[in-house]
Amino acid sequence: MLTVLAILALFAFAADAQACTTTRALVPGQYLCSRQTTLPAALRYSWAINGTHITFEITANADGYVGLGFGGDTPATPMLNGMAWIGFCDVGGTIMDVQEYNFNGRQPVATGAILSDASCLDTGLTTTVRFTRTLAAPNAQSFDIMPDTPMTMIWATSENDMLGQHAVADRGANTVDLDPPISGPCVVGGDVVQGQYQCSFTTPTNGLSFQWSVSQTQIAFQVSAQVVGYVAIGFAGPIAATPMVNGQAIIGFCGPNGGQPTLLEDFVFNGRQPIAGLNQSISNTFCFDDGTTTTVQFTINLRGGDFDIGIQGPQTMIWATSGSDAVAQHAANDRSAGMVDLSADGMVEDDGDDDGDDVCFSGSSMLTLKSGEKKAIKDITIGESVVVTAEDGSLTHGKVVFLPHTKGNNHKIRFLELTTNKASRIQLSRKHLILANDCGKDSKFELYHASDVTLAMCLSGVDGPEKVIQIGRFRGEGIYSVITDHSHGLIVVDGLRASSFAVNHGIVNAFYHIHRCAAKVLPKFFFEADFVVSAHQQLGKVAQAVYSLF
Repeated sequence: MLTVLAILALFAFAADAQACTTTRALVPGQYLCSRQTTLPAALRYSWAINGTHITFEITANADGYVGLGFGGDTPATPMLNGMAWIGFCDVGGTIMDVQEYNFNGRQPVATGAILSDASCLDTGLTTTVRFTRTLAAPNAQSFDIMPDTPMTMIWATSENDMLGQHAVADRGANTVDLDPPISGPCVVGGDVVQGQYQCSFTTPTNGLSFQWSVSQTQIAFQVSAQVVGYVAIGFAGPIAATPMVNGQAIIGFCGPNGGQPTLLEDFVFNGRQPIAGLNQSISNTFCFDDGTTTTVQFTINLRGGDFDIGIQGPQTMIWATSGSDAVAQHAANDRSAGMVDLSADGMVEDDGDDDGDDVCFSGSSMLTLKSGEKKAIKDITIGESVVVTAEDGSLTHGKVVFLPHTKGNNHKIRFLELTTNKASRIQLSRKHLILANDCGKDSKFELYHASDVTLAMCLSGVDGPEKVIQIGRFRGEGIYSVITDHSHGLIVVDGLRASSFAVNHGIVNAFYHIHRCAAKVLPKFFFEADFVVSAHQQLGKVAQAVYSLF
């Protein structure tokens, strides 16, 4: 009888394991669960729960406030009589407001609830708010948070750093279980077994691949890369722009005969410095080096060590490789990071449409006027002079003669965001063309599709080469470009040299010679007319369709 009861108790433990709960103190930046909302109002929120508190992080592609909360009692209008946490700050990170509100109808009224560990970061492109609150209502105006009951979550974003009405498209709602059981395609019913994996993923940059399976208590990994040295995989620290800093990773390598690894240990990064000796249970270790590829296997507990592993929803993972059989600095292009859902098989893509036929810059991209003033490309008008570049790299000025995307330019698309070692950041569609090279001393800059630029390459900055250190995705509204009277068709955007065009620079630039010639005799209002812009857009779609046939 006791044996039966013990078996039932073990079964109950396995069945009841919760994905988002920890027994330790909550730490801002360390989360166990995450949700990526769909358009409209795409944002990501992450959280962790212990017996008394819940901690949240909310990140959105917005330059104003972000809000997350629970809906009221009317499903058709969930914000009515609901509540939300709303936060915003300036670009320097100074918190202007992070508070909890009830909605009296649609009017927000502060509850006065104390939110601990409150912080806010505005990069100019995204806003991230963090806070911790008690599960029990802190006062009579507030409410209890019940993780074991599915709740209607509401969210909204705005471009304004103040409380105010958001656009209809910038909000959403769905039902969320804040503490679901561990489940998903990558989760097995019993114990994990090395060599038997449910899910796999290959990184897009350095070709490192990993496979894994998850149980209620452990995760088994196999990590492989084409290096004779170490491989590393782990979880990001609390700062999104520098994911390795204060993160943690399992690093392993072995000699040419394989078997037990020379080293397979968990490290935490004090800044960027790896420190060994964590109290983390790693078992079933194996390593094989065949002279061209290094493969390591290990099993690690989800809970109970110096940190907890979150597997439900998108988590930022980090990875790196090296040609050295020692824990040492890897090359800059031998590491990266990405959002991976360990319960649901693979890298998380942004929701919504891809860029499709939309090929240009985001509206926040900055051009430099002849006066030296910076101006967002979405605000440029025909007749203004902007800094452009000739094919030999010299800088000059060109007068804007046409704006191709002024009509019906309000849909949201996905841009690539390239960040350099000199803090330049440019957002452009995958097929847009930008000047880049392999960072060689005598290497010539050539036009590449943005999707073909890698971390090993340099972009052409106005003050010299700038190395790409991060490639991300950014969802923006509208696409923008400018056509100038300079015959080479190259412009300077966010301090970097790029084409005005996508797909094929030579053909498209030749087509726009018609506009350059016409601008010498036709008035400005002709090129601003809706019928001219519409006719141009239709002609562009036909030309792109014809080009795709070859």
